Amino acid sequence: MAGESVEYVPGQVYDIPLADLMPNPDQPRRTFDRDALEALKKSIERDGLLQPIAVLKKSDDTLIIAAGERRFRAVSELGWETISCCIVEGSLDDLAIMENMIREDLNPMERAKAMQHYVDQHKLSRKKLSSILGIARNSISEILSLNKLPADIQDIIIKDKRYSLHNMRVIARIRNPEEQREKFE
Repeated sequence: MAGESVEYVPGQVYDIPLADLMPNPDQPRRTFDRDALEALKKSIERDGLLQPIAVLKKSDDTLIIAAGERRFRAVSELGWETISCCIVEGSLDDLAIMENMIREDLNPMERAKAMQHYVDQHKLSRKKLSSILGIARNSISEILSLNKLPADIQDIIIKDKRYSLHNMRVIARIRNPEEQREKFE
């Protein structure tokens, strides 16, 4: 029950009360598309939850969602009291970066911010990040270059999935922020 300490075993699946779960405060995904969430809710209503979410139990017994926040949000909106969770081990940062970097639906800016956060947290070189993610070092550099864009452009890119990495990379190469804004428009 909520607030009760349970001995969860990594690798095992449990039905855990939604009230006991906490979203990852460093979730790379900053926007959750409303239409996609509605479609996910309909799918879960029709077919059930096909894959448990991944949850990390921290040393203070906090249960943090490592992967599956969209599923968590969907079942929460459906009024479910519990959700199927697989207990995982490791660093929350490691789990989040691996889960989200392999997803196609993260937009380029969300991907760039997630990578930068991971690099900063772990004091990694681009070469080491490339090795961890299995992504070419020049691709890592191109993605990270988006973090040099002005904050207002970054905010627009996060909210609007129409912008491609290629186009944003071209703008990020421009050194002057005003010229970047002109090119962006």
